[in-house]
Amino acid sequence: MSFEYQQNYPHGIMFHRFYGPNIPQSQGAINSSQLENVILKIGVERILSPNEWLDKVKKNSLKDYHVCLTFDDCLKSQILIADPVLKKYNLTAFYFIHSLTFFGEVDFNEIFSNIIFNHYNNMNDFMKDFVPYIDIREDAFADNKYIIFYDLMKSHYSFYSDGDIKYRYLRNSFYNYDSFNKLMKKYFIQKKYMDKIDIKSIWMNEKDLSLLSKSGNVIGLHSYSHHINFKNFSYDIQKEEYEKNKKHLENLIGYKIISASHPLGSYNFDTIKVFKKLAIECAFRSNNAIPDGKDYINPNNLELARIDVCDILNQL
Repeated sequence: MSFEYQQNYPHGIMFHRFYGPNIPQSQGAINSSQLENVILKIGVERILSPNEWLDKVKKNSLKDYHVCLTFDDCLKSQILIADPVLKKYNLTAFYFIHSLTFFGEVDFNEIFSNIIFNHYNNMNDFMKDFVPYIDIREDAFADNKYIIFYDLMKSHYSFYSDGDIKYRYLRNSFYNYDSFNKLMKKYFIQKKYMDKIDIKSIWMNEKDLSLLSKSGNVIGLHSYSHHINFKNFSYDIQKEEYEKNKKHLENLIGYKIISASHPLGSYNFDTIKVFKKLAIECAFRSNNAIPDGKDYINPNNLELARIDVCDILNQL
């Protein structure tokens, strides 16, 4: 078979944010035309439904040209912009859902992204304001720890700008989770940006999720809290996170969940043990690099590769 979009291993295509009428641009967001273009370049005939994908995972019969569509973070824009395009081509997808926003909590990482792209042209512009505000040491982005982080991000996500990587370094490594969130909230409160966010417009509700499930899409785990550094959690904390996530989603959709994606691609051996205990049969990473300590891009069914749609658009 010959396809315009080529990779030599089965993988998921990873989507997050979309923009369109009344939905502003945001980090890594694409519009309906770009989504349609990606689907056509990949080739509709090679895109497996999630149930077909899961069946082939069980039978170990995935082919190198097989792909599936995956959506993380239960974002409302996926329902409003992406779902009509998928229906146009009779396609279904995996939707990996975290639970906290269904219980009155918020994912501050998503809140911050919305604020940044509502008030700045891009992440580089935001970082020009934010770095002087936090007054970190001058060599923070010159030491070896940052260089290693930079090289890793570029190898996984070629479309990231320098500002994107600096932001993620501060968020993921330089500060701890609570300290970073506290700094960001303080900064945005001073700017009077925090009170301008419509939280209900960001995430799906239970009705949205039920409709997706009834339309043939498959709902999967994405943790309870969507924490940015899952690999730093103990086995017991990870187990609690995914058990709460699984119970919530199964009660809502009415069937056993056997798929998952690792939040922000962060996981470790304990995560794999948790997934096995919870009878998860298929789980996706957030990149297509060979995992540390492994010999293959898809070393097992709980560490399957995905390619971010933004990387694909850069190739086409």
